[in-house]
Amino acid sequence: MCLRGEALAAAFVFAPGPDPSYLQVDGEGWPDEGEYGVVHRLAAGGEGRGAGAWCLRWCLARCRQVRIDTHRDNHPMQSLLAKLGFVYCGTIRGMDGAERLAYWRDGVQGP
Repeated sequence: MCLRGEALAAAFVFAPGPDPSYLQVDGEGWPDEGEYGVVHRLAAGGEGRGAGAWCLRWCLARCRQVRIDTHRDNHPMQSLLAKLGFVYCGTIRGMDGAERLAYWRDGVQGP
């Protein structure tokens, strides 16, 4: 959880890979097959302006590379990922079978 004062600004799950959802990518594929962390369920509230970026930077500071996915219609998340230097790698299937856009970023470079 990411708090702003006492208010919840954002919440997310950050876990070490490997993640079964990321084993097969349709498209360019992952630039690096080494160890990685995975971000799931990143959500920021109305009071959380900038909280999503803060959460992703927190993850990048703790892992050599980070993978994340989002729905095709989640344009705000796609924009945030592009702004932070994440690279589109193709599509994956989530545990529910739904298509997701998959992104990757090297955490060594810093946010």
